[in-house]
Amino acid sequence: MSALADIPVLELPGLKGQAQFSVWFEAQVHRVAAALRLRNNERPSVNPGLTWGHATKVTALYVRDVVLRSRLFSDEEKTLIEPWLYVPIDSIIIKRARQLGVSFAFSKIREIDNREKFYGLQNAFGAAADKAGAYRISFDDNWGDRNNQ
Repeated sequence: MSALADIPVLELPGLKGQAQFSVWFEAQVHRVAAALRLRNNERPSVNPGLTWGHATKVTALYVRDVVLRSRLFSDEEKTLIEPWLYVPIDSIIIKRARQLGVSFAFSKIREIDNREKFYGLQNAFGAAADKAGAYRISFDDNWGDRNNQ
């Protein structure tokens, strides 16, 4: 929790586009990964994907909630930031992507063990969202399907 509390979310409106957001996001992911590593470094259920699977999921969830579900940002700031947000990846999201015809060489979050796999997923979701006239973060709505899995 302290790693999340230390995320400088107030910097978000000052960022200039997706590329700057990605640099900012990765810095936060590494902070969260360091905190997760303290208790989970040897756990096979999270490794080798502790950073690019689990830490990105936790960071994406936190940033999403702060941006879209809190009163910290104005509507204009939310509109600016929302297109940059990443989908919190888990097995349900991976399964849903497969149902939509997008397959990956992995099926578990712990198998997302590098930057390329993470961004491969995000780019695929972004392309699909663009076709639908939505933002990538819209795929996070699949969390509501959790009870049906």
